[in-house]
Amino acid sequence: MAVSSIDKVPVLTGLEERVQDNAGDTSMTPGAVLFDRNDQRTAPVAQTPVALSGAPANLAVAADTALTFTATTGEAYSVRRVYIENNSDGGTAATLYGRFDATANPGGFKIRPGEWRSFDVPCNVLHLYCTSGLALNGTTDGGIVVLGWL
Repeated sequence: MAVSSIDKVPVLTGLEERVQDNAGDTSMTPGAVLFDRNDQRTAPVAQTPVALSGAPANLAVAADTALTFTATTGEAYSVRRVYIENNSDGGTAATLYGRFDATANPGGFKIRPGEWRSFDVPCNVLHLYCTSGLALNGTTDGGIVVLGWL
């Protein structure tokens, strides 16, 4: 990360992501793009998310859950951007692990309770693993939110 000499504001260079937890801590790690060079979110908020096809109400307990995005005619991948938010807390707090188009396990990318991440990764199936059966895209607080865009 570079710092502008004019106003001392961080300027993003290359592929980086910003992760913010409940305490307001922000860290920068190489990998997926979350903000562009103008510190704007990369997810196309005006575009309707691609639906999950046959998604379960809850994630599997200590096992891989495959989440398939609905295919779009003429596209090689169902989505090109994925947003994942781990809202688990209190008694239901669970770290979430994931992989794109491969079985998830604790060796995959990690999203701790209270964190969210956005990835610029073309994929058809998002695989998630967690130690409890958290609600997926439910109507109450404490679950997991998964959205994808082309």
